Formats: sequence, structure tokens, C-alpha cells
Amino acid sequence: MSGDTTKTNNSNQFTSAKYQGHSAPVLSLAVSEEYSCLLSGSEDHTARLWDLRDNNRRRASLCIQTGGEVLSVAFTPKNGAVEDIPVELSSPFAKDHSIFLSVENAVLEYDLRLATSPIVNQPTRNLTPILQNQDEVNQVALAHHTLRSSAPNKGKKKGNKKNNKRTLGETKLYVAASDDAGTIRFMDSTSTNSSQVMHHDENAVVPACAFRPGANRGSLELASGGTDCQVSLWDAFKPKRPISSLSTSTPETETGKAQVCNPPMVYSLSWSQSGNLLAAGLGDGSVSIMGIQNRSLVQTGLLPYAHDASVASVHFPSFCRDRSERVLFSGGSDGIVLCWDLGSNIVENEAASPKSLFSPDLLKGGSKQKDATTAELVQQTEEGLSLFDNHAKILFGIGKGEKINWMESAKDPDTLFVADTSNDITAYTIPMLQQS
Repeated sequence: MSGDTTKTNNSNQFTSAKYQGHSAPVLSLAVSEEYSCLLSGSEDHTARLWDLRDNNRRRASLCIQTGGEVLSVAFTPKNGAVEDIPVELSSPFAKDHSIFLSVENAVLEYDLRLATSPIVNQPTRNLTPILQNQDEVNQVALAHHTLRSSAPNKGKKKGNKKNNKRTLGETKLYVAASDDAGTIRFMDSTSTNSSQVMHHDENAVVPACAFRPGANRGSLELASGGTDCQVSLWDAFKPKRPISSLSTSTPETETGKAQVCNPPMVYSLSWSQSGNLLAAGLGDGSVSIMGIQNRSLVQTGLLPYAHDASVASVHFPSFCRDRSERVLFSGGSDGIVLCWDLGSNIVENEAASPKSLFSPDLLKGGSKQKDATTAELVQQTEEGLSLFDNHAKILFGIGKGEKINWMESAKDPDTLFVADTSNDITAYTIPMLQQS
């Protein structure tokens, strides 16, 4: 695992650094703010854990050998409860968390407290026999949920009554896994024999799923997106049919373009931190922005043809969490990362422009770094679409030159991590202005 090189882009804008060690393209990323760790999964059949406090070395502190391509990685989210860790479970590689990996059609759990060497070969638990995904698992999503009201077990078979019982006030960790067979499999992480299934179109692939964040929600809600050009919102405990579904296909009369070669299949999803906005990266290069009204998905904005190829990753950055929900990053197969101000027409409760969050030098020079043809196409499309005149604007862009696979972010320092078709992870330190 080699070191890295650090360079500065136009000196007063942002610095970039490489996290090197994988021997094949990095397919997935996850960040744990609580433990200052980055997790990556690769085509080289490994997942690697990086200590973000080690600013100089940038070498993986832990390598997990999986035997297959690691398509998705996830940290167990913070529960808020303090857990006593037995001495025999303590590990120099982790404090108090497990990670979940999707490796081809398997979902594997690793309790990093059990790691005793920098090379891990065996999972703590294999969830595959319970989830029973029939094809490659594209994304694993995790969420804690507390049952706040009792509900009758209607329609449950007597033999499953014990397995389906949930105790009022109890908090559990839940796992969802979307796959190439058009399904999302869902389970309580402590289950030993049962899971539930949510279906997209039988001929669809489901590249993305994400639990809706936000405290004190009565139900555990999950969004999924598929190649059937549908974004669906589910109550995970009532998986028979979605609460709401929204088609990403737009009639030619509204866009002025026929969707022939690149239909708007859904390739990526990201919730804003409040859970009030959902972004979907589409196969035609557009980004759809949705809100929730009366538990129904409603399109509140569209970034039409933002990229010249499919949008493989969308991400609401954590470093804007308490300052603005108008900032969104999109990464395309055209090798470009764009930073957006979604505009007050989409984020109605925010009037102030997020331009005030970023260094003026970054905004001034950013336009020189993005593909000019992409910017011109976005501007022309927005000007011609009065129906979707949401006043979204590109704040700056980063030309990667490689197809984007995944994006994540971290605070302290404010950093955007980008995985592409190279073997490296690029970390961009974004110059944010201090807020009074």
C-alpha cells in the first residue's frame, strides 16, 4: 500500500490528495464521521479502512479480503446509545462499529472490534442465506429504528408470530439490499431466519436504495431507484407495495428532447440530511430532485442533462449539513463532478445563496475546471424549460477525466471523496468560509 501525492488546484481553491492501495478500480465508499474513518470497496476483491486522522500517510489501516468484487460498503450508523464493549472485543482497528459489505450477491457483516491483524479474511456473519438476493447486490443501506407505537400483526402467519414481534420502545438495526434481480431485500440485523422483499418491475435492475433520515418518524421509510425509470418510497414494514412511486421519464413535449438512447433510468440516490429532499442521478445525464408531500414523492426540480452521460453518483455533502440543503454534488460517467446550488425554488425555506459558504476564489475559478460544453448545455436547457425553471446553478466543477463511481464527504476538514475508474480515491479539501 503506497503513499500519495498532494497537489493544489489554482492554489487558492482546493487541495487534492490520493488515497492509494487498491489494485483495481474503487467501486464504493462510506465515511464514519464519528470515528474519522473512510471505507472503500474495490474490484480487487478487497475492502479497505482508512484513518482520516492520518493526514500524512493516507495508507489503509485494515484490509478485508472478500473473494469477490465489493459493490457497496456501509458503516453501522450511530445509534445514540452508549454501548459497553467487552475487553475481549477490543481492537486496535476500530472502537465500536461493524461494517457491512455487498460482495457480488452476498451481504457480509464484519465486527471490526474482533480484528486482531491488519488483514481480515472471514466475516463475522454472512446475511446471504437470510436475505436471499438472487443477483448482484448493488447497494446496502442501514438504519436504526425505534418502534414508537404498537400495531397489530395483521396478515401474519402464526408460525412467524415470534419472528415478526417488535417490542415498543426497542431500537433495532435494519438492513436493506437492492440487487440486479429487481428486488430490495429487508431484514432486522438480529434475525436468523426471515427477511422481506420489495419488488420493482420484474425486468428491472435496482442500482440504489437509501433509508430516509430524520428522527421521530412513525415508520421506517426507504427509497429505491431502478432501471424501470421509477423512484419508489416504501414503508419497510409494509413491503407489499410502495407508499409512492414517481416516474423519472419526462414527455418529449416538456424537455424538447426525445429519450431514445439514454432513458432516465435511476443509477444513484441521496437524501438531504433532514430527509426532506431526495436526489436521483439518471441515465440521461439529468438529476431529479424530489420532496415528500403527504407521504408521496413529488418532483420539485430537475437539473436537465446536467452531464453528458449517466449520473453515477449524487451526494448531499455533510460539511453543509447545518448551513444549507441547497448544495448537491453530482458525478457523471463523463468524468465530471459538479457542485450545485439547487435554488430557493427547490429548497423553499432557504433564501440565502450557498455561494456565501465557499471561497470566492473557488467560485471564480471553478467554471474553468468543468467541461464548457456541459455548462453550455445545462444553461441552454434551463433557459428552454419554463416548467422546470428552478433557478439551479452550477457553483463550480471538477474535471476528473475518469468515470465517477461513488462520492462521499466528511467534515474537519471539509472534504469530498471521489472514487472513479482509476485505482485511487481522490480527496478534495473544499475551502469553506467560517460562519459567524
